Amino acid sequence: MTLLAVALVFLGGLVGCDQPITRELLVTRAIPAADGTWLWLGQVDVLDTPGGGDAGTDSGMDAGTIAPPVPDIPGDAWIARISGERVVHWQLAVGSVGTIETAEAILELRDSRIAVVGTAPGVGGHDAWLLLLEARGAVSLQQTLGGPGDERFVELIDLPNGDLVAIGTAPGADGTPGLLAARITVAGDVVWSRVATVPGATRVRAVNVLRRSDDRLIVVGALDVGTGDRGLDLWVLTFDFDGNLEWQRTLGTAGDADPARAVLTEDLGLVIASRVVPTGPPADPTRPVTGDLWVLRADRGGTVVWQRYFQKVAFDETPRFVVLRDDGRVNVISSADGFGTRNAGDEDVWLVELDPDGEVLSQRRIASFDVDRAVNAFEKDDDTLEITGVVDGRPTSWTIKDDGTLLAGCGTVADTDATLIDTALQARNITGLWENTGLTAAPTTAAEGRPPALEPLVCRSGP
Repeated sequence: MTLLAVALVFLGGLVGCDQPITRELLVTRAIPAADGTWLWLGQVDVLDTPGGGDAGTDSGMDAGTIAPPVPDIPGDAWIARISGERVVHWQLAVGSVGTIETAEAILELRDSRIAVVGTAPGVGGHDAWLLLLEARGAVSLQQTLGGPGDERFVELIDLPNGDLVAIGTAPGADGTPGLLAARITVAGDVVWSRVATVPGATRVRAVNVLRRSDDRLIVVGALDVGTGDRGLDLWVLTFDFDGNLEWQRTLGTAGDADPARAVLTEDLGLVIASRVVPTGPPADPTRPVTGDLWVLRADRGGTVVWQRYFQKVAFDETPRFVVLRDDGRVNVISSADGFGTRNAGDEDVWLVELDPDGEVLSQRRIASFDVDRAVNAFEKDDDTLEITGVVDGRPTSWTIKDDGTLLAGCGTVADTDATLIDTALQARNITGLWENTGLTAAPTTAAEGRPPALEPLVCRSGP
């Protein structure tokens, strides 16, 4: 159990392209709320010194979707409610001195409360972490859920009765890295918890949990069973609301296939976007770590319908979000570098549009002279696409038309030239253990701390 401190402040003023929230802020997620505001999530240094905290050791299980925690990330979880006019209604920092608490996912509940899951220090290294907040930011419940190993939550969803299902990673009974799923009441009681493990697994990642209309849950993650050069494969599991596993399948190609986001289709299938790091020597020795974009559509049984693989030599592409448009088009919003000279190779927002059959309609990038990153996107009533994200770490948004016209937001839009190439996808059914795990819930205590400071930022859009 860890003693947590909380910084809560009600703030007015504009933020966005011309004003940030605070220094040392790393924004990771944003979701629309029922009242028209946005709920933001990230990391900040408020109750800890910059770079403070203990990231722990690599257990083969990943707390995030791309890379495990590193010692120099901000050490406190950050939650904020910001209106569409960029007004900060409140923001909250939760953490403790000398440790790293991470907030990975956020969800607005039916009663307007807010649920947040992540990771906090605990027995054996890290424990899964659950926070419940009132609509105005007051913490009503916070607790860790863990066992003797390293447990982490990275995503959550609610069920029709109001219970929560959170996913993450945890070791199996024999210590093998596993994928964790747990059903929890809004009072913090664990209804059931399961860990999926596969013999020989060396790395496991959890990414998405989705609820289908037939009362089934789909979990998307990644699994490395150490078979030659395959590396991480996509790992898809289906189970019912009572935690009974129905099927699981891996989908992979040579190299690490690191899923970043998935969305359900109308026929209960999936569209999954992944970052793939190919095996073999890099095309550019000066940039040894690069990733390509891999998009696939699978039916409700996990059979691949189509797949598309995008590559731009020596540049890194990381998918952030997938939007299924009303007419069946698929928008994949990613981060990519090297598409232009506007920001000297730093991150741009990269938008790839495909038709329902997977044919590429367009690919474009949105770029300012700073780091531009998307964290969410949705189709608006006027058929435009709104992308929320950050410019140089500061919350903002972009609105873009189908023809590429940027109606709002920092930066400019230009076409890109990533190459569409063939890839040899391999799909296989797998067997493994789906075992009960005894998560123990322990309350954590909040104390008041200093709020973050505000400082200005000029948006450098350029000509």
